[in-house]
Amino acid sequence: MTTGPHDIPQAFPKRGAILPVAASVLACLLAAAMAQQGQPPDNGDDSKTPPLPPMAWLRTAPPVSDETILKAIARGDDFLAGRAPAGDTVLARSLRLMQAITDDPAADVAADVAWLVDQQLEGGGWGFGPDHAHTREYPAWSDLGNTQLAVAALRAADDDGADVPDDVFARARQYCIDSQNDDGGWGFSPLGAEPLRLRGATHGSMTAAGLNVLLDCPSPNAQDADHRLQPLARGLRWLLDNYEVEHVPNWQWNPDDEPLVTYLWLLGRLAERSGIRNLGDHCIRDDVVTRLLAGQNADGSWSRGETGVVDTALAVAALSRARRPVLVNRLSLLNDYGVDTINWVRHVSAASGRPVGWQRIGRPLPPGVLAEAPILLIVTEDEVDLPPHAPGLLLRFLEDGGTIIVQISRRHGDSVERAAEYFDDMLPSWYDKPLSEFPAALSAGATVAPQAVEGAIGIGDDVRLAVVVLPGKVYDDLSSGPGDETADAFGLMTNLAVLVSGSSPPVGRLPYVPHEPPVSFSPSRGVPVARVWHSGDWYVCPHAFDRVSDTMAAAISIGASELPPEDLYRPVAQGRPLLWMTGTQPTKLTKSQRENLLPYLENGGMLVMESAVGNEDFNYVNKVIMEGMFGAAALERLPNDHPLITGEFGGGMGSDLTSATYTEAVTDPPAGAELY
Repeated sequence: MTTGPHDIPQAFPKRGAILPVAASVLACLLAAAMAQQGQPPDNGDDSKTPPLPPMAWLRTAPPVSDETILKAIARGDDFLAGRAPAGDTVLARSLRLMQAITDDPAADVAADVAWLVDQQLEGGGWGFGPDHAHTREYPAWSDLGNTQLAVAALRAADDDGADVPDDVFARARQYCIDSQNDDGGWGFSPLGAEPLRLRGATHGSMTAAGLNVLLDCPSPNAQDADHRLQPLARGLRWLLDNYEVEHVPNWQWNPDDEPLVTYLWLLGRLAERSGIRNLGDHCIRDDVVTRLLAGQNADGSWSRGETGVVDTALAVAALSRARRPVLVNRLSLLNDYGVDTINWVRHVSAASGRPVGWQRIGRPLPPGVLAEAPILLIVTEDEVDLPPHAPGLLLRFLEDGGTIIVQISRRHGDSVERAAEYFDDMLPSWYDKPLSEFPAALSAGATVAPQAVEGAIGIGDDVRLAVVVLPGKVYDDLSSGPGDETADAFGLMTNLAVLVSGSSPPVGRLPYVPHEPPVSFSPSRGVPVARVWHSGDWYVCPHAFDRVSDTMAAAISIGASELPPEDLYRPVAQGRPLLWMTGTQPTKLTKSQRENLLPYLENGGMLVMESAVGNEDFNYVNKVIMEGMFGAAALERLPNDHPLITGEFGGGMGSDLTSATYTEAVTDPPAGAELY
């Protein structure tokens, strides 16, 4: 029986996760079981369908490594050292403001914010600024390029806590809508610009700029969905129909003036702000990163001449944003804007000091994309209506450690209960109860009163909270934005983010991995192992032995094959050198079950009894069971020089467990693994 190396229960470890110490213990026990058998026994029932491999957390072939991106960013930063746009222009002020917020969130940006707010023209747009010759000649001039820069900087400042008047964003949004061309895209200057309209034809960089302005300036009128979404939908349609990244789509003027880097920065920002992962078959984030890396100059810059500093600053910003971890996949069954998720992720990023991202996904639920974020957020008005293939994919996602949050958008009816029933049917071995009875949901990152989650339902087991169904008030509060009256909703969502990621600040899955994805090894030999089917939650951590097997196979080409669970109401079947008894709830073995277990152990079988979350009640009951079968003196802690602790058996094939590192959640940890 093992004890000790586990997270505390209220931390809700991910289902299926197995901590390093526990993995080493199990690997040693598997190897020892195999070693004492001499030859590997038969793997049992060949007719059993082999288990599916765990869903991949990340795409198997990222276009570039994270190390490559970091090197490009470092070279760009070296080029920018000592260089910065100067003067009182909208371009220079906006870039300096965004850079200050990125580099030093505590910087005093009030003067720059006030300056940009003061430069907004009567029509809602911005021109070049007072230090620019064009403005001195045409003071009323405005264009979408400068407007987008000013809005992006003010949005970053507002997200960072600066006081930007709401009407600034409202006027900018209307300016953008009024500037939209009939084909759905945008040009540089709007219709009716004085003294003449410059580059007014629709092209890619300004269409991406217009879309960014709409996303940075969402309408407060949550009821008028069509009015809010129509300009955005028209612009996205144009961009989809004309999408490319080698050049700015529909650029008709001097090739030397083509703003390719600006266009790529705007595309990357569009993906981040909107959550749009793909345009057609193209992953925006991947395309932007790949094209920017290909365009970097030998000196670390992008572009040349007068645009070199600006383009390099934008390229570095785009590459840095592409590295943000993805925290949330959002599947909306509504025709909505996603303001709730935008505000949630923005709040988590600001509160934690670690920017995270989100992305939209569709009803097909592609497994590779589903696995790119630890949270699947399903937003629905009434019930969970997904395709027939969805339950299997969702179950794999949950078993691999993901968490599903269902956000109901209505305040009335029994939608929460009916949504919970969808998952109750999918997860018959788990249980649902009021979310307030999962303590960590109220305290993991922020303190939330139990009455604040009234009507919310949690589904899980004693290891973790796996599914959360939230009532419509949470959706309304998140859509309204942070404030005194909505603090509980944002506190709750922060807690859920901490629970899912297992840390504070919350983290998501990195879109670019710093190393090659793990290789799946095929063991040449294997030890069959079976779980003990008992009265408690014997089924927790369903992928534990898949992962232990991969770890062993990578080291010694010997793995583990999990057999059907062993029912101790019958004699233990042949070919089972190792039984594994785990759970979080105290077990009960009847007299007949103990009578069937005893000859198996007396004839050389091995039984591992381990609590999945270090539950003392589980360990105590099993101690009583063993002492009742073998006597009080039979159960004792193994000394540190025992072969199962040192790994010195079978020619030294085990792992050394005499010292171990524990998570911060373990209080007063022992020096090494504890085996009894």
